[in-house]
Amino acid sequence: MIKKLLFSVLFIAAAMLPLCACTQINVDERPDDPEDSKAELEYELTADKSGYVVSQADYGDTAEVPASYNGMPVVGIDNFAFSYSNVRSVTIADGVQYIGQYAFQNCYELEEVTLPESITSIGNYAFFECFELAKINLPEGIEEIATNCFNSTAIEEIALPSTVKRIGDRAFENCNFLAEINFPEGLVNIGDSAFAGCNSISRVDFPESLENIGNNAFENCSDLNYAEMNEGLESIGAYAFAGSGIFNARIPSTVAELGERAFKDCNELRSVTLPDIKEIPEKTFSGCNNLVDIALSTETERIGEGAFEYCGNLVNMTIPAATEYIGEGAFKYCERLADITIPAAVGYIGKGAFENCLNLNSVIFEEPEGWFYGNYIAHEIELDMGDPQLIAKHFSGAVDTKWEDFVLVREGIYREGYEPFED
Repeated sequence: MIKKLLFSVLFIAAAMLPLCACTQINVDERPDDPEDSKAELEYELTADKSGYVVSQADYGDTAEVPASYNGMPVVGIDNFAFSYSNVRSVTIADGVQYIGQYAFQNCYELEEVTLPESITSIGNYAFFECFELAKINLPEGIEEIATNCFNSTAIEEIALPSTVKRIGDRAFENCNFLAEINFPEGLVNIGDSAFAGCNSISRVDFPESLENIGNNAFENCSDLNYAEMNEGLESIGAYAFAGSGIFNARIPSTVAELGERAFKDCNELRSVTLPDIKEIPEKTFSGCNNLVDIALSTETERIGEGAFEYCGNLVNMTIPAATEYIGEGAFKYCERLADITIPAAVGYIGKGAFENCLNLNSVIFEEPEGWFYGNYIAHEIELDMGDPQLIAKHFSGAVDTKWEDFVLVREGIYREGYEPFED
């Protein structure tokens, strides 16, 4: 009996094998994906109950912000309304006036946004890290591109409305695909790091209305070869063009403030035209290895620490007669620098000012008397500065007297940290 039952089970199993072998699932014949889903929107009344704002969006691929809801106008998109959603495309109806802060922040799949002409305000971080957003239209009426508004998007070109007066801090930072941007006449201020890390920008033409370029504004824009600056510009911030690919820098005569390290590590920079400024700040042109030609203003009183260090191709440098202070390492490793004249007004030369200027063969002091050197505490040994060739060897380190380790000061002249000598 048991044998018969076992035989029957085996027979049935064997009979089913061909059926199983013939049954196939073809994944290529699955039905097409359903149409994009539309996000459902939630609304809240404004404080004055004159209209609605979109307060939240449920998950969906597309979204349409209407002109009205419940018979009242939709006036805006609230802070964080779409933040971190998976929306890919958004259309906003005419009549909507503003987009709040963080409204589309970190919408990683957002590719397209259509803005109506009625939009006049876009908040801070509105499209922050929308990595796929490659194109957006900005309507007339917007006066400010807010802080971090388009930071780290995939925008390739942007036409700023003629009404824009300010570009906020980090507004387009790390937009690696941004290759073309126009700056409208009427623009007054470009904020800190506004275009930092925008590696594809090759040219910028600033309007005559522009007054300020912020700190780090175009830092590490490696393909930026050309920047047209016009009269009317008043200040260039620290690190403004540091690490960029700029070839020539013609700084307008209206610039009264030049930030430290403004052109640091601009390896393609070859020539500079400076305005009548009293100070070359710390490390302004440090690491500009291809800089060959620069003329300092006759009004320059102070050359800051490391101002021209590692400018290995700088051959000629005329220190203006008005110069009183040459900072530490100011011309360090300017290996092709050959001849220097120290004007009579100079009373302070920082340690290592000409360190490793290996081709330096002549240093002429217009006022060779009264110089002392030592550490930051004592001035011990009176020096004869009347031998240009010997002084050049001392300055460059060709003679091992450790001049690069000491400060030079001239008797009777007050400089930072030093009291004047008594007669």
